[in-house]
Amino acid sequence: MKGERASRVVVVFAGQGLAPSRAHLEALLADESGARQLELASRFAGLGGAKEFLAEGGRALDRTAVLQPLVVASSLVAFESLAELLVDVETTLVGHSLGEVSAVAACGALAHDAAIELAAVRGAAMEAASLAAPGGLYAMRREDADRARREVDRLFVALDNAPDEVVLGGDADALAGLTRRFPGARLRVPGAFHGPSMAPATVAMRAACQALEIASPTRLMITALDCEPVADAALVRDVLTLGPSRPMRFREAFGVAARDALMALVCGPSRAIRAIVRQLAPALRVLGCETERERDDARAALREVS
Repeated sequence: MKGERASRVVVVFAGQGLAPSRAHLEALLADESGARQLELASRFAGLGGAKEFLAEGGRALDRTAVLQPLVVASSLVAFESLAELLVDVETTLVGHSLGEVSAVAACGALAHDAAIELAAVRGAAMEAASLAAPGGLYAMRREDADRARREVDRLFVALDNAPDEVVLGGDADALAGLTRRFPGARLRVPGAFHGPSMAPATVAMRAACQALEIASPTRLMITALDCEPVADAALVRDVLTLGPSRPMRFREAFGVAARDALMALVCGPSRAIRAIVRQLAPALRVLGCETERERDDARAALREVS
């Protein structure tokens, strides 16, 4: 793994926040590598084929068990399209929530196909845990979040995203009290992710990881669990296993990963995460790579920093 040299590029992997657009999915299906990865995601999610992602207005994507393997597949297709240009560039990887599964694969610790399968296990387990213990996530200003936690019981910080964006989680009653009294936005997830109710998903992930061949990373990855480098296979397993039920310190992890970086490259459905990255590093050049045009722009930018 590359050491502590300054990274010129930070690669950010998107989480579950947004589903890929229809145009993005159609472009992936038209590409040989993209179609193969989408077929894998479909099979692992229990669908009949990749085109089911587009069927019935994309309603299958409302399910966490379907969306998580799809997001990981699309993120890794984007990364693969640029990987050759990243070989000679100092690079650090960081994932936002589910994006840590993609980052583990991109850092060389897990085969890409295995990462998509693991994302399906993760999504199904988190969906099941959400049905057993209903709850949700609520994005809000940090100042309001601090006051809400003092005034509403059973809330926790699920995601520390940006200087003035915190995502709180809680059970159904706690979320009802929170949304009545404080401004914010309810996230489109079925449960209190990154909190205690996701403990069954941790058990499922631990069992799934035992069957996988996990290696030490060959690229530098910073995890949002503790904002430290993921240095060996044992730590990779911790990241994968604990991610569903532990808070994500993305703001701090990105700060470590992006130190002295010249640009940020966002892989996966990227509109929401690009907005967060721009809050965290206003001077940093931020590029997505969902469309072929965006990838052409990213290739040109990578050639400039190589």
